[in-house]
Amino acid sequence: MKKSRFTYFTHFAPLTHFAHFTQLAPFRHSTLFAHFTHFKPKNFLYAFFCILILLAFTGCALNSSKKRPIRAALQQAQQAQTQQQTTKSAKQAKSAQIAQNQQIQEALSDDYYEDDKILKKSKRSAFKVALLIPKQLVGRYSVNISNTILAYLIARGIDYEFEMFDSVDESSRNLKTHYDRIKQGNFHLVIAILSQQGVENLIDSVWISYPTYVPTINKERIARSTPRNLYFGGISYKEQLDMLLPLMRDARVVEYGDDSQIGLYLTNLFNTYNLNPTRQRTINNQDASNFTRMLPQEAPYFAGQNLLLNTSASKSGLLLSQIRYSARAPKRFLSTQVNFNPTILQLSMPSSRRNFFVVNAIGESDKKLNEYATLLNSDLQYDWVSYATCIGVEFGLSLYERGFKRYFEESMQSNQIQYKNRIFTTNESAFIPAQ
Repeated sequence: MKKSRFTYFTHFAPLTHFAHFTQLAPFRHSTLFAHFTHFKPKNFLYAFFCILILLAFTGCALNSSKKRPIRAALQQAQQAQTQQQTTKSAKQAKSAQIAQNQQIQEALSDDYYEDDKILKKSKRSAFKVALLIPKQLVGRYSVNISNTILAYLIARGIDYEFEMFDSVDESSRNLKTHYDRIKQGNFHLVIAILSQQGVENLIDSVWISYPTYVPTINKERIARSTPRNLYFGGISYKEQLDMLLPLMRDARVVEYGDDSQIGLYLTNLFNTYNLNPTRQRTINNQDASNFTRMLPQEAPYFAGQNLLLNTSASKSGLLLSQIRYSARAPKRFLSTQVNFNPTILQLSMPSSRRNFFVVNAIGESDKKLNEYATLLNSDLQYDWVSYATCIGVEFGLSLYERGFKRYFEESMQSNQIQYKNRIFTTNESAFIPAQ
């Protein structure tokens, strides 16, 4: 009998028996009660211990089975949230990139874009600019001119198209070939970097039907009549020499020139004034580098005289730095636009240019335009061709679009840009207006 009771509980231990046991009649049922009442304490304790273990195991199992769907749901929710956050972050990053691209496309000009609102974008096609340039003659300067044009167009924040046409040289044939290509492109403005001879060849070989602007030559240098659509932006060296005449009246003049194209032109222009200079000399690179050896020969002409420097900035700077060692110094050093150049400041001491006077036609530029020009390595402060080029682009834009705020004060009269010439001197490290 004991064996059967023990056997009962050993078979009662599995979970299926326990489940069946928990579904029996109430504990006071006589048969079941009899089983419990006849147990020995030892067997009863063992059975009770087994039941506790089974209850704990069953509770954990049930608990675990209930938590599994909850955990899965939580994990699914977390994954969905993570995915949503990732998608949101990606969208935000994409939106930020788009905004940044728009800012770049607007020429990075948030700080100054308010002024550009005056320039309303037209529903017409983009403003199209062509650059006609003989690279073989101009060389690397063509890059500078291109960057100058781009600086102005970007600063304006308008839609534009810009293309360069390399004529190689200034021959009539090449100029005609490339100008005809420009005509096919229907450009609104042509910027032509040409010499005096190049302009004359262009007039002879091409019917100038589009507004064509030459920033390198002043109209006064073209002795013939010019087409209606041909405009000029070069400075007037004659007007600049006229400004220096009052400074030459109280003393004789010594004139130094060089063999460059502009140097020869300035010497010839100076000779038209019939000032009877006491000394004229062409200075080459070797002369400028070793001018101290020439001082004994040249110094006698300096005392109380005005020295007109029609030489390049590098040669003028070297001359100034060496003439200061002479006991006989010129009364004044005079020059035109060719020497409004920081090279003068770098090559000569402040004491060497104490009485140095130079005429400058470059005015103040718009702050925003200057920033973009600087970023593109274009100098609107000292490079007058770059300055004149920007004025030309603005003039062409005024023919295409109306009602925008101008960056420059210079005006166009009789197809020639009119500049305001001023006399400058120097201090320790800069050019300053002369009093």
